Amino acid sequence: MYPDEPKESAPSGSQPSVVPGESEARLRQIIDLVPDFIFAKDDEGRFLLVNRAVAEAFGMTTEEVEGRLESEVNPSDDEVNHFHEDDMQVIRSGQSKVIPEETLVDRHGQRRYLQTTKIPFTLAGHDRPAVLGVAVDISDHKRIEEELRQHRDHLEELVSQRAAELRRTNEQLTKEVEVRQRAEQQLARRAAELERSNRDLQQFAYVASHDLQEPLRAVSGYCQLLLQRYQDDLDETANEFLGFAVDGAARMKQLIDGLLRYSRVETQGAQFVSVDCGAAVERSWKNLGAAVAESAAVISYDGLPTVSGDVTQLGQLFQNLIGNAIKYRGAAAPVVDISARTDAEYWIFSVRDNGIGFEEQFAERIFTIFHRLHSRQKYSGSGMGLAICARIVERHGGRIWAESTPGKGSGFYFTIPRDT
Repeated sequence: MYPDEPKESAPSGSQPSVVPGESEARLRQIIDLVPDFIFAKDDEGRFLLVNRAVAEAFGMTTEEVEGRLESEVNPSDDEVNHFHEDDMQVIRSGQSKVIPEETLVDRHGQRRYLQTTKIPFTLAGHDRPAVLGVAVDISDHKRIEEELRQHRDHLEELVSQRAAELRRTNEQLTKEVEVRQRAEQQLARRAAELERSNRDLQQFAYVASHDLQEPLRAVSGYCQLLLQRYQDDLDETANEFLGFAVDGAARMKQLIDGLLRYSRVETQGAQFVSVDCGAAVERSWKNLGAAVAESAAVISYDGLPTVSGDVTQLGQLFQNLIGNAIKYRGAAAPVVDISARTDAEYWIFSVRDNGIGFEEQFAERIFTIFHRLHSRQKYSGSGMGLAICARIVERHGGRIWAESTPGKGSGFYFTIPRDT
């Protein structure tokens, strides 16, 4: 039977009835064992019959409830009126009725939810029309439904929060993708610019090696011939000017040679092989033999690793750094210490000396081409040595930097990737 489904009215004279006597006593015993509420009321709302479950709900005995109006037993006027309306509808229509859900406040003040079926009824010995009702306590079902509803609401809230978080994350990822795309576009433009710059540099190197060297040699050669042939015929000023021209040509050649070496780091580099850095330092030290002997320099380089690289360029890298340590020495004999340590990805080399040092503000600028911290009169050179070092390290996939304190020496550091 489904809730609210209309029932056919019982034929006249065939409504359920109870005959007093032994049958009623047996019926009483049976209905008192039923946990559901069983009751009979007349059209005035007077209880004609109740089982023990109903009486206990009101905190009474069955004898105390039977014969009394429901309004005398149930303290809630709203409930009594609602129940009476349902009773009268069943009595007038002569049809049964199922009330899917109604409430009753018991003697403990606890609200209980009932599903009640009411049918027309005649009790023997009573001439007033009545209803017979059976009410099932569905409070546990209601509680479970409420808990499920709360869980569902909580789950919906969590889903809503998670959806909001995902939207925010998606928006953030979208922004990050846009930023990355812009960065990639900038990198692509930068790469194209660097490629053009390298082409220009290679073209300049070609011009310098073929078109500039020859006229430069001619200028220098003719100036030297003038000095050799006419030195005695020229006054002191003319000889000085010719000396300036020869010196200028020599410096120009030095700059062009340095620029050529710088440009050829990429274009004329050799294939990478296994390079014993200790052996590379030893060769560099021997190549600087005259400077080492003149300055009484001392070097230490134990425990250097073997790396993958261009053997010639790594030798040039060590030679330039050692040569700098000797050139920019202080009053004491130069002491050069070369060491290496490792992390997860790189070998980290250090070349430290006890030289004159430099201001920390110049730590980055010293690796740019033609940059000098001292005058040519005090220290010779083209200003290309450290720039070439930086380019060699970059070709090998590392980076180079320097730290220094004036009067306390310098430390040059560079990284070379470990073999994987």
